[in-house]
Amino acid sequence: MKFRSRARLTALFLVVLVGVSLGVMAGASPSLSPLFTFGLTADVQYRDAETSGTRFYRESTAKLVEAVDRFNALRPAFVVQLGDLVDGA
Repeated sequence: MKFRSRARLTALFLVVLVGVSLGVMAGASPSLSPLFTFGLTADVQYRDAETSGTRFYRESTAKLVEAVDRFNALRPAFVVQLGDLVDGA
């Protein structure tokens, strides 16, 4: 199988990881506990700029703090941040 981009390979990896994490494998018993859990965030995209469409740049910091608080409460094995922390513009 060929992958045309690193993004597709990364997406496939994450899908497999989610499947393993949730125990959703062929023949897996619903009563089994997951091997581990992990946190996942998308692009944070902080920027000192006004809201543009669906991008609420200045709210990014507060939302990230909220996510970190939630991760700390849930105690996942690890957290993956997909993409940029700061908007490139």
